[in-house]
Amino acid sequence: FHKRFWKNKKLIVHPTGKLLKMVKINDDGTIDKAGADEKYLPEELEIVALFQVGNHDIDISHIIVNIDKAATMMGLEWGQATSIKVITDDPYDFDKYIKMIQANPAFSHYNVVSWREMNETLFDALQVERSLMFYILIFIVIVAAFCVCATLITIVFQKTREIGILLSCGASKLTVMLIFFIQGGIIGLLGVAGGTALGLYMVWIRNDFLEFLRKHLDINIFPPDLYKLPQLPAIIDKREIMEINIYAFILCVLSALIPALMAISVKPATALRSE
Repeated sequence: FHKRFWKNKKLIVHPTGKLLKMVKINDDGTIDKAGADEKYLPEELEIVALFQVGNHDIDISHIIVNIDKAATMMGLEWGQATSIKVITDDPYDFDKYIKMIQANPAFSHYNVVSWREMNETLFDALQVERSLMFYILIFIVIVAAFCVCATLITIVFQKTREIGILLSCGASKLTVMLIFFIQGGIIGLLGVAGGTALGLYMVWIRNDFLEFLRKHLDINIFPPDLYKLPQLPAIIDKREIMEINIYAFILCVLSALIPALMAISVKPATALRSE
């Protein structure tokens, strides 16, 4: 395939790319240029394969063709190119390579741009969304903590007689407070376990779920043309999950503080007489 591709007039395109919207594919595999507002290149090429790199902008606007053939179509000398892409072993360690290229006099007339600089606007938007999502989730957790607190306060009013009996039998205020803290901890453990399991499951089926929303409810939460990715990526950070679970558990335990203080303020004689 490699030798056939470079020796003949063949090209590779993305199945949903922009090129397929601009051309008409004939039965014999050749293509005809379509669209009067586009530049016409008088070349007949045969589509021999489809490609997908995962970047929406590249997938819809790029084709793979022999460099000499591309130079001929663009009016350049053979072997010339308008840009050169360098791939490093570590995509995050590109600064040293940029400095090496810029320090080489042979590349002094080249403009070196990293992938982060090329997508700076996208990363800035994602950082803003991440910050906003963080504060939204913080408020959701606070509301959940208030719900736990309200539930335990209801228990205090419902179990006033029992609390009075415990205090009258010699139970210390610390013991009564500990009971409510344990209740808050149990609620926290159940919430953390259930939330983590549900969250990991949603991460696992995230793209299937987004596809379901798009097809059946016409809701496109992650449009590829906006986020430049064909699917929603995800990285499961065990340390971050552990930290969130710990903070959520501590907040649930602390939410039992007000109900515990209300419980130890109950006077045994008053509680028993009211019943």
